[in-house]
Amino acid sequence: MESSGRRTILFVDELHRFNKAQQDVLLPDVEEGVVILIGATTQNPFFAINSPLVSRSQIFTFEPLTPEHVKTLLRRALTDQERAWAASPSTCTMMRSTSSPT
Repeated sequence: MESSGRRTILFVDELHRFNKAQQDVLLPDVEEGVVILIGATTQNPFFAINSPLVSRSQIFTFEPLTPEHVKTLLRRALTDQERAWAASPSTCTMMRSTSSPT
């Protein structure tokens, strides 16, 4: 494959489902910078992903948003004068559904 000098972003969802051999195939291109690997997993990457890939990775952990976080984001979106949402019925419904625990 001819290189254009640009790197490819490769997103692999559920990377933990790749076996060791499949993960190993990614390693040379990650090491050489040919690809930027973004892998998503619901498993602990230190156990589910092979060590060479983990050692060349930056690990991010995402936590769920609380209803209060969602309300704050919606309020910001509704009051942003440059990129404001219209106060549609669906937006109001989203705010109501996050305002009280079920």
